[in-house]
Amino acid sequence: MGLEEIFNIPNLIDYSRMILLLASVFCENLPFVALYSLSVGMDYFDGMAAKYFNQATVLGSCLDMVIDRVSTMVICFKIAGTKVNHQKKCIFYVLFDFISHFIYFISMILVKTHHKSFQGNYLLNIYYNNLFLKIMCTGSELCFIATYYLKKENVMVRMLQLIALVKTFFHLVHFCVGVDLLSEIKTHGD
Repeated sequence: MGLEEIFNIPNLIDYSRMILLLASVFCENLPFVALYSLSVGMDYFDGMAAKYFNQATVLGSCLDMVIDRVSTMVICFKIAGTKVNHQKKCIFYVLFDFISHFIYFISMILVKTHHKSFQGNYLLNIYYNNLFLKIMCTGSELCFIATYYLKKENVMVRMLQLIALVKTFFHLVHFCVGVDLLSEIKTHGD
């Protein structure tokens, strides 16, 4: 892999997301929400840039997946730090989000398929439908941001929590599919 792949346009977008996310860690309240939202919002452009400029790479997919997981960790840690009643839910969500996506992503690399293109599971075909995925991701991010920023939960936050709950169900699907695929792959020692 050459420098042109390491520093292609989609990866530059992801590196920018990382910088914004790192900066957000040192902020609170509205400055945190602004930097975090900008970083998360840029997630919609790295994939589009990869397709438009024909610069899709495994590195880019990995950067995108890792930054998404770290983003979830950052917002959940911010919530857990300010709202004690959400600590256990945040810890559970972070752990399950990370484990399920890691297992699934590794399985997709090993079967040489992009994680959004896998056709072996009906539920994941629904999840990776462009509109459905945008609703799930945007809804859960808005849920986290509202939970962090608002003083009290309201009806809107509770509706967004339902989206985050549905997204958690799909984490379980990712985990099961990844475990199933990895269990079928033989190691060199077998």
